[in-house]
Amino acid sequence: MHKALITGAIATFALGNFAAAQSTSTATTTPPTGNAKSFCTKVIEQDIKIQKGLQEKNDHTLQNQNENQKKLDQRRSENDTKLADKRKAWDKNSDGRFEKLLGKADTQAKKDAITAYQKAVAEAVTARRAAIDAANETYRKAVNTALTTRKNKINTLLEAYKKAISDAIAKAKADCQAGKDSKTVRTAFLAATKAAHQKFSADKRAVEKIGSNLEDARDAHNEAIHKAQKNFSAAIEKAREALKNSFGNKKINTKLDD
Repeated sequence: MHKALITGAIATFALGNFAAAQSTSTATTTPPTGNAKSFCTKVIEQDIKIQKGLQEKNDHTLQNQNENQKKLDQRRSENDTKLADKRKAWDKNSDGRFEKLLGKADTQAKKDAITAYQKAVAEAVTARRAAIDAANETYRKAVNTALTTRKNKINTLLEAYKKAISDAIAKAKADCQAGKDSKTVRTAFLAATKAAHQKFSADKRAVEKIGSNLEDARDAHNEAIHKAQKNFSAAIEKAREALKNSFGNKKINTKLDD
């Protein structure tokens, strides 16, 4: 995308139209004539075209950034919906299991034990969900920060590149107007635009390497999810043992699809 921005708008101007203006003129302070005048005319004409092309590319970049953000938001929304649906289904199924357990209770003590078990499971589920939600939110914030930082840096580089090209054009126009040798002006212009191109490309490559910035966030997210699951499993096992003791250590189905 940015490669096209860099090469497309300049190529026609510098390598095409300027190739026809390589003849020299006498270095005076008077307005240029002949080939030099044609060179200046091309500078003015292509200045408008280049600036328009750069602005269009800039607008396209911003549009892509907005579209990518919308896609990210949509994926997150879809994931949130799937998670919410999964949790609702789990709650519904678990309610049915608790009802079956109550049906097996033949004493008030066992009924109380099942109620305590249900309460312990509900607390464990709530704690795990809260921990997972917090981990997801923290990771999303880290991603948002990385993306925003990258976007801002790219936009800053684009503005700097546009200014460098504008300065190169302005310098070429001023030199041409001063009657400087057109070939010399063209060479200086090509050198300036090439330097701007190389700087933009190098700086952009450095900005694109944001994956490493999220490694710590990914590790922290995975660790938080693992810890939430581990704590949940421990709490459920403890509640199961208490329930089994209440039933005289008889084998009962306390399986949960966690």
